[in-house]
Amino acid sequence: MTKIIKCIDHFNRIWTEDQFILHWRADRMLKKKALYPINLKEDTTYCLNKAVELCEKNNWELIILYAYRLIKPYNEGDGTSQSFKKEIENKAKFIFDKIEVDLLKSKGIDYRFLSEVGFMADRIKINIKTQDIDYLILCPSMQESLKNEIHEEFLGKASVQLVA
Repeated sequence: MTKIIKCIDHFNRIWTEDQFILHWRADRMLKKKALYPINLKEDTTYCLNKAVELCEKNNWELIILYAYRLIKPYNEGDGTSQSFKKEIENKAKFIFDKIEVDLLKSKGIDYRFLSEVGFMADRIKINIKTQDIDYLILCPSMQESLKNEIHEEFLGKASVQLVA
C-alpha cells in the first residue's frame, strides 16, 4: 500500500510518497545555484549575510567556495604539505561550522561548502562549469582581487554583483 503524505506547498496538494519524491527531485534539478567565493577574511564573511538573503529571497542553492594554495614559509609547521593542507582545511571547517550555525541553519536554504586547492579564479571558473552555477556573487574585496583574473565575457549570464 502506498502511503499518502501531505505536501506543504503553496497549492497544499496531497501526494503519494512516490509522487512527492519525484516532485522534490524535479524541483532540485530546476533550482538555480549561486556560487559565493570566500577567503576567510572578515569582509567576505560579512557580505555572506547579503548573499544568504539573496538566495533565500530567490530560492537559490548557495555554494560557498574556499580556495587555497599550499604555499607557506619553510619555518612553519613540520614542513610537509600534507600537514599544512590539513591545518588549512581544519581552519576552513571551523569557519564553515561557525557560518552554518550562526547564519545558514536558521534560513531554510539549500547550501554546500567547497574547500579546494588552487587559485581562486581558476576554482571559480571550474565550478561554474562543473556545478552548473547560474549566479556568481562577489563581495567588493573579492571582486577587486579577481578583476584581472575573471573576465565578463567568460562569465556571461553567471555574473551577479553583490554590493555590500
